[in-house]
Amino acid sequence: MVATGRKPNIEDLNSDKGAVEVNEYLQTNPPNIFALGDVNGSPQQTYISLDSYRIIRDFIYGNKTYSTDRRKNVPATTFIEAPLLQVGLSEKVAREQDLDVKVATLDVSAIPKAKLLDHQTGLYKAMIDSNTNKILGATLFGEESHEVINIISTAMIAE
Repeated sequence: MVATGRKPNIEDLNSDKGAVEVNEYLQTNPPNIFALGDVNGSPQQTYISLDSYRIIRDFIYGNKTYSTDRRKNVPATTFIEAPLLQVGLSEKVAREQDLDVKVATLDVSAIPKAKLLDHQTGLYKAMIDSNTNKILGATLFGEESHEVINIISTAMIAE
């Protein structure tokens, strides 16, 4: 099976952009109506939908400080066997930006949970700024790596 993408079914809404137009808080023209997920033209990723929920929750119950303008380091996942995830910069992009990068790798076979699951194929890779020791990005390929990527993303956001 091959999936070639999705597009919002909004023909009746007369949108010129092929998606429901929203502001940085995911509000539509009527300010009490929000649009999130694939319908608003954002990246079609699970983590984006989760982050969109956070934006709306902060708007309704919080202090309205979190928005798509502040969205950063949201992981991207390709759900294959084993999952392939990426957050932040890849090694290639970091080097193209002339950043002083050190690369840390971990073979999945060294992870006890991978041994327990008997799925020891894969590699975790993190790009770290040599000058600041901040994580610039990570690419994870391994069983249950989707459970690890959020920890890395949180560390990146917290610097």
